[in-house]
Amino acid sequence: MRMTKRIGILCVVTILIAMFAVVSAPTMAGCSYAVSTSGTSSYGTSGTSAYDSMNTELKQGLNMIGWLNCTKQITDLTSIDGKYGYATRWNALEQKFETYNPVAPNGFNDFTAMESGEWYFVSAKEVTTLSENC
Repeated sequence: MRMTKRIGILCVVTILIAMFAVVSAPTMAGCSYAVSTSGTSSYGTSGTSAYDSMNTELKQGLNMIGWLNCTKQITDLTSIDGKYGYATRWNALEQKFETYNPVAPNGFNDFTAMESGEWYFVSAKEVTTLSENC
């Protein structure tokens, strides 16, 4: 069973996968996907071009975004400078969330770069547009 729902920039895919199943599904650029399986699985995607630019409206509150096909320092996010409270990502190895707060002193943030292939929660203080490119 596969359900896809797009709400603004939030895309949620729910896939029920039997153990050792192979599933392939289309994805949408700029969307973040969380896939949960009950065992060892393979999930494949395909697309027509790299996701090298975004012009995405963020709603006030939490927004889940997929990042571009490049790495950028989070301090370079000038399009939303002063308009967000924090950004958070999931660290699968350590099984915990990592947070970046733009007003925190040096040494208090868990990460400083937005990385290709990662998804992030961005807490917007107001409706704003995240405009970035590689």
